[in-house]
Amino acid sequence: MMISNAIVKQRISPQAFLKKMVDQKKTPPAPPKKIELLTFEDYKRDIRNRWMLFQREVHELIVDIKKLIDFLSPIVKENFNKIKNLFTKEKKS
Repeated sequence: MMISNAIVKQRISPQAFLKKMVDQKKTPPAPPKKIELLTFEDYKRDIRNRWMLFQREVHELIVDIKKLIDFLSPIVKENFNKIKNLFTKEKKS
């Protein structure tokens, strides 16, 4: 539909229109730019940095988990004792 509308608007023959479209697509690609490759030392430095970052993140995760345990343990103990007392009272009655 778009091609026929373009042909009508430009008042050219379908063959001329298709030839024009094909000619526009034949532009050669641009030559590749020269890329600077990373050296082996760059890769080693990157791996070392990523490993150190990973270790720090794992350490912070462990610290956060310990804080969570410290926060939740009194709450869990308190609720456990409440439930335990409820069951012991039921048995005595």
